[in-house]
Amino acid sequence: MNNPTPNPHQPLISALTTFYTLLIDLCYLPPSQLILPPENTARHAPNLINAHAATLNGFRPSTIDLAHQIPYITEDDIKLNAETQPLCYLTRRGGEIHPLRADEDQAAAAAAAVDLADEWEYARDPTFQDRDDMWCRFNILVLTRGQVYGSVLLYDVDNQTIREWKISEGLGWGKNPAYPMTSSQNPLYTWMRDFLSLKIIPLDGNISLQRDLEEFRSGDGEYEMYTQYLKKARKGYEKERTLRDVYLRCGWGVDAVDGLPVLSEGEGGRVWERMERARRAAVEGFQSAEFVICRGEWFERLWPEDAGGKCSGCC
Repeated sequence: MNNPTPNPHQPLISALTTFYTLLIDLCYLPPSQLILPPENTARHAPNLINAHAATLNGFRPSTIDLAHQIPYITEDDIKLNAETQPLCYLTRRGGEIHPLRADEDQAAAAAAAVDLADEWEYARDPTFQDRDDMWCRFNILVLTRGQVYGSVLLYDVDNQTIREWKISEGLGWGKNPAYPMTSSQNPLYTWMRDFLSLKIIPLDGNISLQRDLEEFRSGDGEYEMYTQYLKKARKGYEKERTLRDVYLRCGWGVDAVDGLPVLSEGEGGRVWERMERARRAAVEGFQSAEFVICRGEWFERLWPEDAGGKCSGCC
């Protein structure tokens, strides 16, 4: 009996699953907001992806097929990096999963509920310039929604590579390097390492990125108002970063990332499997219930005016 042909996109599927599960481990993403394909089929149901909208926006069957196989975060506002949110292709209305009925005309559904097709429209043209020529042959599956200074992760379905594109930099997406899933320099893995090491610290629906304190230093001749703004910004940043100590006290294994050396392209091998092992090592001794309590106390101590509505239902 012949072995089934390996899925060439399994590294991406596994890496995304590890990444999104890591956000749950960190008590950042509620488990209910992660939707995985059913284990028995490894695919989302056909009526959960608006293939009609994808086709209208020019995407090929192979790209649409991959959209049925990857996991999704259904919370649009969660941050994966600076000004960067997940892009969910599951059909929704009012933010809720909305399977298309067998007797429901998909074109009419897309017209009646804008968010049924919005993801595919964004994927066709993240620049919002009404362009139809963005992707060569439309073999690109867009994984994230980058805001003005955010990042768009682009997965090449044919070559199984990922590019990180910051639209604000003004460069065409094709000028950015493409990294295979076997490269530890792949931007998806870089983001995962930053969460594992707590360089990126999850806050309440937002994130705190590690920054150089020189960014908060005013130059000679700066206006006093701007100098005061920088001082206030630094104080807020330093307060945010103390949440890292709360993670560590509750057992987060920040050293798990030490086993993930940055290697050159082609030297990483099965990086997605190493990332999963690192995730399991980081969370092994983490007391999530204790952390939720400690985080609430941390918020109340540093931001007493806002503490009442924060951190509910994260774990």
